[in-house]
Amino acid sequence: MAQSLLLTFAVAIFVGSALKDFFNAFITNLVMPFLVVLFPGGKGMGDFVLELGPIKLKVGDALAAGGTLVVALFVAAMAMPWLKEYSPVQGGRR
Repeated sequence: MAQSLLLTFAVAIFVGSALKDFFNAFITNLVMPFLVVLFPGGKGMGDFVLELGPIKLKVGDALAAGGTLVVALFVAAMAMPWLKEYSPVQGGRR
């Protein structure tokens, strides 16, 4: 039983890593080109700087990471009912 759980967690870590790469590519290549028109200078979101007087905050990468997080949380929320029903770890699929 413990070996099965260990294998399940190893697969989950591997799939999570692959999903991280997918969501980063999705946001960078499919979402950001549409959002670039909202930012002045046409340089893209990664170079977006918020100026508050003498302070310059580079917030572009944080906004991109936030977009990735929102997409990932949405997909997780949509997949959670299915995962609870069919997960062998939680006692489903008997």
